[in-house]
Amino acid sequence: MRTEPWFVWIALFALGCSERAGAASAAVGRAPIEIQVVTAVADETPDVLRLNGEVAAWRTAELAPLVSGQVSEIVADTGTLVRQGDVVLRLRDTAARDATAAAEAMLRQARASVREGAGDTATVRSARARRDASHDGWERVRALAAAGSASERDLVQAEAGLRSAEAELEEALNSERAARAAARVAGAGLRERQRELADTELRAPFDGEVAARSVEVGEVVGPERSVVRIVETLPLRVRLAIPQPQVGLVREGAAVEIGSPSFSSQHWTGTVRRLAPVLDPEARTLEAEVWIEADVSGDARLRPGMWVSAAVRTGRTTSRVRVTETALRSRAGIHRVFVVQDGRVEERLVHLSDRRDGQAWVDIGLHDGEVVVVMPPATLRDGDSVVIAGEST
Repeated sequence: MRTEPWFVWIALFALGCSERAGAASAAVGRAPIEIQVVTAVADETPDVLRLNGEVAAWRTAELAPLVSGQVSEIVADTGTLVRQGDVVLRLRDTAARDATAAAEAMLRQARASVREGAGDTATVRSARARRDASHDGWERVRALAAAGSASERDLVQAEAGLRSAEAELEEALNSERAARAAARVAGAGLRERQRELADTELRAPFDGEVAARSVEVGEVVGPERSVVRIVETLPLRVRLAIPQPQVGLVREGAAVEIGSPSFSSQHWTGTVRRLAPVLDPEARTLEAEVWIEADVSGDARLRPGMWVSAAVRTGRTTSRVRVTETALRSRAGIHRVFVVQDGRVEERLVHLSDRRDGQAWVDIGLHDGEVVVVMPPATLRDGDSVVIAGEST
């Protein structure tokens, strides 16, 4: 709830009194003025703390390419809505594509000598068959030698043949292992070239909107320079600064009404979702973060960086007098009403706590049940004699 300093109201009261005195003397002898009236009614209205704040994006990301290169295409310009993973900007990728093609050829060549999966190559299968045959021959010769049917020379030749077959198999297995290792290395090289090719594209890290870009096609850029800024605009946050004397009035979960001078006829609702743990030591204010729950898309949309006004409900209520806004005579931020008493009007200064939907709530200067003039004529002055429309004089 906003309150004015006491000395301001004393000055305004003195000004009002002097004006009424002069107007009352001028009103003597004037014919009664016909008016329309309404009765002021007291309402229990929520207390609100009025603050100013700034709209902030939910997330902001400054994007820079992972590799150096020349910009070849700007895919998403400022104001473009993007989804997570969408390409925003491309660098010239001729060299990266050539390197990727060469790596693919190397992988094909490495795989040509090995089979996919766990099976052996033809060379290994052939060497294994010869080893098995040599082993069987050696077993037969050894059995014959034990029975005295084969000579020692035959046994030595059989063992030599087995050792030769086993060495041939080991060589074939080593060759196969080397080929498979070469294929793995070629595969890793291809993945590295593919990553380098992918790094020539700058992609959106989350759903949002391109807020700014600082590069043109043909420029050379690198990891040390941010080239695109992306903001996540839904949902939005509003940061409010609560003066130290009012810190105790705001609680997490409090309802907030947000307004913007850019869209005077539209308001948004939100909730206080976070209060800073400490005050700003210089400004002596506490930051409150409000999450705006309603959709802010469309023509009348809040944008990050906008200054807005906020009415934070404190959870308390106060009795205030309500009248139609048409009962106010306002000039330079000073509001007056004309109260009807005993056939004459008294001009009063009033202080408004709120006004919306054609109604005004007065917390100083007007009382419940008092009769006020609606749409006061331009010639109406303090002390004028009046007659209510429809009543006999």
